[in-house]
Amino acid sequence: MSEIDKNLSNIQSGYQHQLEASEHRFRSLVRHGSDLMAILDNTGKYLYITDPAKRVLGYTAGYFLDKNAIDFIHPEDGPVIMAAIKKLTPGDHIELPHYRFKASNGEWRWIESIMTNMIGDPALGGLVVNSRDVTEKKKLAEERLMEAEKKQKQIIRAIVQAQEKERHAIGNELHDNVNQLLTTVKLYLMMARDNAGTRDNLLPKAINYIQDCIDEIRQLTNKLVSPHHPDLALNEAIKELIDSIALTGTWQLNFKPVKMDKLEISEEVQLAAYRIVQEQMTNIIKHANAAIVDISLARNKDTLQLIIADNGGGFDIKQKRKGVGILNMHNRAETVGGSLEIISQQGEGCTLTAQFPVRFM
Repeated sequence: MSEIDKNLSNIQSGYQHQLEASEHRFRSLVRHGSDLMAILDNTGKYLYITDPAKRVLGYTAGYFLDKNAIDFIHPEDGPVIMAAIKKLTPGDHIELPHYRFKASNGEWRWIESIMTNMIGDPALGGLVVNSRDVTEKKKLAEERLMEAEKKQKQIIRAIVQAQEKERHAIGNELHDNVNQLLTTVKLYLMMARDNAGTRDNLLPKAINYIQDCIDEIRQLTNKLVSPHHPDLALNEAIKELIDSIALTGTWQLNFKPVKMDKLEISEEVQLAAYRIVQEQMTNIIKHANAAIVDISLARNKDTLQLIIADNGGGFDIKQKRKGVGILNMHNRAETVGGSLEIISQQGEGCTLTAQFPVRFM
């Protein structure tokens, strides 16, 4: 082989080696797919960075060369990142904690990075960093968290308001009914004690009033205590509720139950559905001026549907949406993974539709 041929062979071999090194570098940089790709030396100085740095951070790629990456990282995040890097062994890679990186306009951008220790690789000779701008994702996550916290506060506020409303109603019931009846009983007993001639007349009346007190207290406890007796499924619990209301003869109440085993639906879902029926029936009795109320339960695979419709005067849902009763029903449904919708307008009655998962874990 001539000297020229040897030189050409050496040149070709050198080019081949450079090409392979370039391909190796490219594969290392794009292995994890990202917005930004860079190589740092063992002190953290930039040896190489891709052009998207301009689009993502506002700097040209050349601006970073010979500058230390830690100088761009938020002071609060720097120590955490350095501690993570120190744990990185040769040939290994690590996903760094999210950190803030200062853009050219002074804004702190949230970055996620995967760093690979390739210092021992002759073709790379550094720490390969594949990074992605996750600022918008972080903002969205924070907004969702704030929304969840806001929703939680609304739920807590609705629960407290509902409890206060319930306590007030119980107080009124006890004061206006039970207390008055007991006062009368006390008066009768005192009169019977002091006048033997009135006993035969007053004692039966006192006994009747005491029974009225017992009935009033039973009605109050039925409203407060969970309706689910071990042998009482949701169908029976709702039927028992509407039958007690129907005794007044004021409304035509139609109930279409769903065929089901009481064990098929979780206790939490049954209780939520029952309380919604209870709350909506209270709303209808107090405000709707309705003559007919239709209540139905339907099962669709893993979903239980509750519909309560009345032919009352209706209302503007936009004005009533933030009412304690409506908010409380929404919260009851959402607490067990369900949803609730109310459709109503003036003069057109009201239809409440609630959807629940059959099983709530």
